[in-house]
Amino acid sequence: MTAKTAEATPIAGRGRGHQFRVGLDIAERVCLILAAAPFLMRFSHALEQDPWILGLILGEMLTVGLLLIRRPGPMAGHPWTIFVALVGTFIPLFVRAPDMPPYIEAGKVLMWVGFAMSLGAKLSLNRSFGMIAANRGVRRGGVYAFIRHPMYMGYAITHVGFMLVYPNLINAFMYLLTWTFQLLRIREEEKWLMQDPAYAEYAAKVRYRLIPGVY
Repeated sequence: MTAKTAEATPIAGRGRGHQFRVGLDIAERVCLILAAAPFLMRFSHALEQDPWILGLILGEMLTVGLLLIRRPGPMAGHPWTIFVALVGTFIPLFVRAPDMPPYIEAGKVLMWVGFAMSLGAKLSLNRSFGMIAANRGVRRGGVYAFIRHPMYMGYAITHVGFMLVYPNLINAFMYLLTWTFQLLRIREEEKWLMQDPAYAEYAAKVRYRLIPGVY
């Protein structure tokens, strides 16, 4: 979800562009609820089999909750930027609940490590969290002092942990698709945020986007 944003900035203009963004904001939330409901139902049943999967459930549902209460802000309106954000957010909600015994137990720890990292990033953003690239101010503290997209790093760790515990081809495909679009999403967010001199200054100091020393 959009990272590095903390201050609310009024949406400029009250014409057609404003109406489009209001409509997009409403549609985004409705679609997210529709996608999250079946995910929650599937994994609530799986929770009885394996309580460790609560980390994955909490991570995805916290994303939904914060998106529903987020502040408004000037969002990127390019169709491609919107598309990659939507796909990157929704696809993880279509992974399958486990129907097999755990494969690599250590993956459960990774799920919770990833959840803790994404939780820290989301709490830093609070109501400034969003799905489509938006500028609500630059977040510099906490985990954002080390990498520019710690939330996405937390997602990646959680997804790797889930795949280690419950490997199957459907989930592997879903996560491969997810991370193809998440990387595209990061690139689009950076294009949007780099228009802000404050973010450009932040990016010059915090060099890496996702993995320290790599990317």
